[in-house]
Amino acid sequence: MQAGILEPNDGEPDLTRLILADHHLTEEQKHSLISVYLAFRHENEATLDQVEPADEDPGPSDQGPS
Repeated sequence: MQAGILEPNDGEPDLTRLILADHHLTEEQKHSLISVYLAFRHENEATLDQVEPADEDPGPSDQGPS
């Protein structure tokens, strides 16, 4: 457990924290990277919410006349 961390670590690296710790980037570059990263995450989460589960019945198949 780390001080100041309220959410449990889910195994994913905390990219935002890593970007903020990078001394090779300016503050403006750091904030730009984080903004783009979070926008992509938000976009992908919205897309995943719209995807139907793969085990649902896809409907009638076109198998030709029987």
